[in-house]
Amino acid sequence: MFHPKKYATVVVISVCAIAVIALTGRSASGGSSQYPVVVTNTSDQPVPIYAPKQILVTLDNNSSEPGIVDSVNNPVNDPVPLPEMGPAIGSGGFALASSHVGDPPPNAPAERYVIEQASGDLKLSQGSKPLFIELTTSVAGGQSKLFLPATLMGTDPSGFDHYVVSQHIHLYADPNTDVTLEVSTSSQSGGQVTFELSGGFVPVVSIQ
Repeated sequence: MFHPKKYATVVVISVCAIAVIALTGRSASGGSSQYPVVVTNTSDQPVPIYAPKQILVTLDNNSSEPGIVDSVNNPVNDPVPLPEMGPAIGSGGFALASSHVGDPPPNAPAERYVIEQASGDLKLSQGSKPLFIELTTSVAGGQSKLFLPATLMGTDPSGFDHYVVSQHIHLYADPNTDVTLEVSTSSQSGGQVTFELSGGFVPVVSIQ
């Protein structure tokens, strides 16, 4: 038997389902539009490139084509030695010497001297020991102090003990100032100090 009301309901539901499917299809296809993008790569604004995996680079280093390697700490490119310090240890077991830091090269930006290497020899009477070895510099109106360790190397034929200092440091000093070396020993019998400093001028970076 034919039932018109039930048949009409089925037709309406089918039409609604088809409309929903059609709308869904249009929405998905509308979101996949693509547009061309122009990328400019210049020396001022280079485009970063990321490798998908680790790349091994081999550097050939020889006398005719040396490979230049720069430290991340920006070491001094042209080391400048300070005049040698050679104070005598007096009767009080104490020595004091100074070395003057000169001006940076002409027409250079604001610079400071940085001491990168300190080395020296303390010739002491046998049994005498260094109590402290102190370097003092002037930086931005204040003072900076650095204490250095010394190692006993042995006794020479004359009966003097030798303590050696060899230290890589990073101590700043303003131009036209003195770098002071102070040595104190446990004995008042005297001795001799030979000390050398090496470094160079580096730019002063101001942080805004």
